[in-house]
Amino acid sequence: MTTPDNAQGRASGRFRAAGTSAGAGFRAGTSRLALTLAVSLLVSGCFNSSSDNDDDDTPSDPTTSPDAFAVTPQDISGGPVLDANNEPLDNATAGVLTENEITDFLQQLGLMDTQGQEPFTFNYTTNSDGMVNLPLDAGDWVLGFNKDDTISAQRYRVLPDNASPQGLFITTHSCYQGQCEDIADQAIVGSVTGLVHNDDGPIADAQVGLSGGAATNGAFAQTRTDSDGHYTLTFNVSGQKAHALLYSTLSVTAPDHAPYREELALFESSLAGVNARLEPAEASEILWQETFESDSPTVADWQVDGGIADTTWQPIEAGHGISNTQVGDGVRLAPDDTSEGQLPDPANGISAYWYGDASQGNPGGDPESTEAHSGSLTSPAIDLSGVDSDTPISLRFSTWWETSSSNEAMNHDQERMTVLVSTDGETFTPLAGLTPRPEPQSGEDYPRDTIPFSNQGFNRAPGWTTQEPIPLDALAGESQVRVRFDYQAPEGSAAQFRGWLIDEVAVVQEPGTFPPWQAHADDNGDSNGNEEDIADGGNGIDWNDWEMDEWDWNNWDMDTLCEQQPLYCSLIGLEEF
Repeated sequence: MTTPDNAQGRASGRFRAAGTSAGAGFRAGTSRLALTLAVSLLVSGCFNSSSDNDDDDTPSDPTTSPDAFAVTPQDISGGPVLDANNEPLDNATAGVLTENEITDFLQQLGLMDTQGQEPFTFNYTTNSDGMVNLPLDAGDWVLGFNKDDTISAQRYRVLPDNASPQGLFITTHSCYQGQCEDIADQAIVGSVTGLVHNDDGPIADAQVGLSGGAATNGAFAQTRTDSDGHYTLTFNVSGQKAHALLYSTLSVTAPDHAPYREELALFESSLAGVNARLEPAEASEILWQETFESDSPTVADWQVDGGIADTTWQPIEAGHGISNTQVGDGVRLAPDDTSEGQLPDPANGISAYWYGDASQGNPGGDPESTEAHSGSLTSPAIDLSGVDSDTPISLRFSTWWETSSSNEAMNHDQERMTVLVSTDGETFTPLAGLTPRPEPQSGEDYPRDTIPFSNQGFNRAPGWTTQEPIPLDALAGESQVRVRFDYQAPEGSAAQFRGWLIDEVAVVQEPGTFPPWQAHADDNGDSNGNEEDIADGGNGIDWNDWEMDEWDWNNWDMDTLCEQQPLYCSLIGLEEF
């Protein structure tokens, strides 16, 4: 079921080819930019609304009073331009095309050799902070960005109810030490911006996230709304994970409101004006909780095991003053991180738990972890014997983490954050792994092991978020349930980032939606999900068996593309050509 906000033509179920002939008749020699524009135009007709998902948590057919808050639409006047690594793209030029102009350009190419041709007139320039004045009204646009003669093109959709004059523009440039490359053949990047509100007005500090379900192991980008209810999300997802963006979910939560979930199709596109209107609701019943405060009756009953030297699970209190000593020496903070490397205060109250070495401010201690180590924090027994088997229950907690963004680490080959459960206190079964797996791309030269992936996204500053509820339904009726938080740093990993904090652990009476362990990864980090797992009505493609081979962007034609990449063509509807 849908609300007025999520019936704006931005969600998609099955994809079909756009109603245009652009793209047919391409031949060898067509430039990479032309191909980007062609595919962009082909998929532009694919964003048709199909938000009638019976599993949508958004309340159906809400009644709105005449005096209810109404969004005031605004055109975009400009905003920050970021590269694929969320770094400001300074001193670059920008140009804008409508879809009709793209069609004209591609039709003019015909059978000509198009090397070196591009359709943009670059009338706008970013300043030293990457800000640009770039006026856009509601509609579909393609933006071109030129940095040191490296040109990228991105679709940008401004929805009719866009409520902010500031856009957020992400390019497929990957720049390091004055050198840029275009990684459009490796990654899908973009942004989603919008306003969270209820009938009374904007909602501050609401949590907003983007998830690809099992394919990305939950949310790969999260944030909180500002004081005016606005949010901004950025993403960088491997082209191998394109299916996850086609069936992604925007989720919004706020105290005293029902959860909001909306399907989004994000493929070669950014969206501005994805607003969420929340409905009031009572808070979920808490069946058991731990605050880690001194007045908690169970705070002394948690068990700490493992660790190495001074690295262990330990309580930290507000005002602790712990900072990461490796910042500037093998570790870089995210561009939006203003913490100077300090760990945060607890999410609520004065106490939380952290896995790390207080003297170093990270779990590794030395710059390189030369010895494998792990540590676990285990709860006291939780009595769920009074819970009926048909009652949905889940685990919820506040979480803050920062780890290496190298794809080896993100694929669980290095740091691991795992939640396990036991009913006898001896045998623990993995319940969920918290590391997202969008496999962001940065090209060949960017030093990925020095920048973070946090619980708020790739090269984004970490912040306290509430963990998506993890299902506990199978434990209803059990009287000796224990929850374990386990951090592992295998031998050779660089555990130089600030690690993992948890706070406000609770078992609540609400459905769990986070992908269970067996649905997202085995010990090698291989996805076990398929299209059916990600969205009802999928085509059953087993994404474990699918990959997009390296592609010669300067020597191709449409027939060859679809002959050699049939699943890719099927994915975006090109099989009809």
